[in-house]
Amino acid sequence: MFQNEYGTDYVNGQNAVAIESYFETNDLGWVSGGPSEPSPIGSNRWVRLERVEPDFLMQGEMSLIVTGRPFAQGQDQESAPYVFDANKGKIDMKEQRRELRLKFISNTLGGDYQLGKLLLNADTNGDVRGFGS
Repeated sequence: MFQNEYGTDYVNGQNAVAIESYFETNDLGWVSGGPSEPSPIGSNRWVRLERVEPDFLMQGEMSLIVTGRPFAQGQDQESAPYVFDANKGKIDMKEQRRELRLKFISNTLGGDYQLGKLLLNADTNGDVRGFGS
């Protein structure tokens, strides 16, 4: 008998290996109109992300990576992983990008998750200068 897509891990006999799972948000930024604007509003400032409040029903640990770029065609720059579990109510950071995305990764044995409402503490007082060339 063969059973497909059962559980959260790859199991071969007595050996179990975690299956990596992730999702990533769309581009977030004030240049794109801000979180509640349908179109650009003219504010050419970077987003400074200071806190993420994860709202997950989860098993195991997860990682959050902030990815973003200084310009629309610029190279992406990734942060170091911010590791959290179900007991962590907030993730403090100081990440700044003109356009940024949040990538949530689960790669632990038995890892499973469901996202509720994600809260961000972001500021428009980010720099107006780009990094890189």
